[in-house]
Amino acid sequence: MIVNGVSALVRAGFSRDYDPSRGPSFTQYYEGTKEAIEELERQLVGVRYEVDYTSPPIAKLSITQTGYSENEDPNAILDVQYELLANTSSKSIFEHPVARALGQAVILQIRDALDRSPGDAAPSFTGNTLKIYDMAITGQDTYIDSQFVFRVTQIIGRRANEIPVAFTDVNKIYTTAEMLAEISTPRAYTTAIQLAAAAAQASFGTIPADYTLGWLKQAPTLNTVADNKIALNFEYWCYAWSDLLYS
Repeated sequence: MIVNGVSALVRAGFSRDYDPSRGPSFTQYYEGTKEAIEELERQLVGVRYEVDYTSPPIAKLSITQTGYSENEDPNAILDVQYELLANTSSKSIFEHPVARALGQAVILQIRDALDRSPGDAAPSFTGNTLKIYDMAITGQDTYIDSQFVFRVTQIIGRRANEIPVAFTDVNKIYTTAEMLAEISTPRAYTTAIQLAAAAAQASFGTIPADYTLGWLKQAPTLNTVADNKIALNFEYWCYAWSDLLYS
């Protein structure tokens, strides 16, 4: 369609429908030149649409969006997905609970012994102190640590102008009860999270002074998903975190 010698795109109407399995849908229809329709296509990300080039020189495009309602709350959370995952990382052997239980003074003695000159006398360590020293001096100075991660994905509408709770209290250490209160998990996940926290406590044994075993809230991420909705993803990591570094 050409208007004053320029490729044009016009809105050719709309329709509404309802599917019990998908909810309400809203379809917009456009007509224009092939070039104008192709330009519109390039702007559509995560949206279901159809193109008809069978009636040149006019091309047609329809965009269907599901779950749309003029009366819906644009800031409503449309869906929530939960995942209890595992996160692994490499840590210094001196961060292991066995090493921490030796105390900072003993760890400093081990580090000093590792730096001794070849002619110096061998250290007279025993027990776990000797074991940690032997591992470190032979090159095994790190270990693989596994921690529980609780991941929440909230699906919000494309017209949302407010973001839910995920952006608050990033880098805060939550107790298990505080985290469950913030996100209102289903019962099955509540039980799994409580068991995960208990398992983490058992693996650490005695928590060192100035550390708190809890769920550290991570910064959230956003991405566009089907029907141009927004997925808001955020995680809580279970570990013994430093009170000095985290609130």
